[in-house]
Amino acid sequence: MDKINKKSVICSLNIVKDLPYLANVNKDLILNIEDNIIQVIYESFIVTADQDYFTARILAYNGLSRAFYWAASQSIEKYLKAFLLLNGQSTRPFNKHETGSLLDEASSFDSDLNNIDVSPHPEIELISQEFAFSTFKKLSLTDFINDLDTHGNPNNRYNAIGVHFNSYHIFALDKLTFFIREKVGLHPFEESFHFDMSNNVSTFKHNNPLFSSSFADHDSTSKLPRSFRDSKTLTHLENMIKDSSYFSNEIRWLNKKMRLTLPKTQKNKSQGDNKQ
Repeated sequence: MDKINKKSVICSLNIVKDLPYLANVNKDLILNIEDNIIQVIYESFIVTADQDYFTARILAYNGLSRAFYWAASQSIEKYLKAFLLLNGQSTRPFNKHETGSLLDEASSFDSDLNNIDVSPHPEIELISQEFAFSTFKKLSLTDFINDLDTHGNPNNRYNAIGVHFNSYHIFALDKLTFFIREKVGLHPFEESFHFDMSNNVSTFKHNNPLFSSSFADHDSTSKLPRSFRDSKTLTHLENMIKDSSYFSNEIRWLNKKMRLTLPKTQKNKSQGDNKQ
């Protein structure tokens, strides 16, 4: 990968504060060390976040809601970690996939992150009035982050709790992605991919007026496709957990045979059953 231009990244590093033994080192060497650090942050977090964002949009438009949440959660987690690292902060305390905690930490350095409007862009229209925005679940920033942490959590990789997805989730992802990318330096998306993007630009453009500045041929009028619906799944495991006293034997067996992920409200109860 070509080396990123440091000037295109918004950062505030003070490596001498973290590595005091460099206090008397030549300034050019310090700048070179910072360049190398930024390059790693860029490749490890910004590039991979862009790729996960791209993946999330593809999955959403193909109706793969559970997979959408995983990619979307990974994307926002990496963008937020990039923001923290580029501000000289550690991400080591966040050893789990804690998007909400990361956002809280990032907001302590930039309060603007608390006030992101994740509602659909006003340029997005309906193809048919029979599908009104009012039929979808309206999301606040907190709602969206909570949904990412719930449905995009690694514990749900076996579809233990199902997913609830509608069009607002992808619009919220667009808004949050665009906002954080501006905070870390809005480099062209093309730089995060190792293939010709000319045939994939529509993936970013589709119902996505926010990125019109990234693609010169963007059509400013976006349309919400008929295929979008509000959908919710409920797994058999989730139903059993809701009536855990009735299904206690099934749950006990499953706990013995596999690493069963239970909602926090039921976990202690189930563990109590195991001790019986």
